[in-house]
Amino acid sequence: MRVIWMDEASFNIGGARGLIWVTRNAEEEYDEVCLVPKFKKLSGLMIWGCFIGARLGPLVFWDPALGRITAKSYSMYILPILYDFWYRNSLSPDGQFTPAAFMEDGAAAHRARLTTEWREWYGIQQWKIVWPARSPDLNPIEELWRRMKDRLFQANREGRPRTVDVTKDVIKEIWDQIAVGDELRKLVESMPWRIQAMIAVGGGHTQF
Repeated sequence: MRVIWMDEASFNIGGARGLIWVTRNAEEEYDEVCLVPKFKKLSGLMIWGCFIGARLGPLVFWDPALGRITAKSYSMYILPILYDFWYRNSLSPDGQFTPAAFMEDGAAAHRARLTTEWREWYGIQQWKIVWPARSPDLNPIEELWRRMKDRLFQANREGRPRTVDVTKDVIKEIWDQIAVGDELRKLVESMPWRIQAMIAVGGGHTQF
């Protein structure tokens, strides 16, 4: 409950999730509800988000003009936002400072010397974990991304996201709706079972 779970995720414009199968009648082949629209140069949106305990953090839409996420751009545009969230959530009600740790994956931008030095300079604690190549990702924010993509796809089925701006609005709506429930708390509370299941199968596949 004192860990900031964080990660990036890519959301397709229109909410499509990979290969989509449609059950239809023979005469419905080209009906709008049976098709997944495609847009040139609008392949997807990259976002970054985080949460701690049952508290949702900021949601950041990555600017495509910045290109891919590198150590430099990550340090300039993401880490300052993370620092503000980390600092505010490290202050107890009595004003004492009890810093929270944070968890992210082993992406190159996260492990680079520049980002490591940035964290050390601002005193942000990170779990010292060596990530095996292609390791099962148990970070609960991955499950949060999956649920958000399911809801975005459902919104697409209802005829909502068709452009970048509308898709952003829908993603923000979904993010804000998560903030008012107990979804995050349940995800964090599931961590002991996720870890136990992974140990039980020696790093193999689990229900999570």
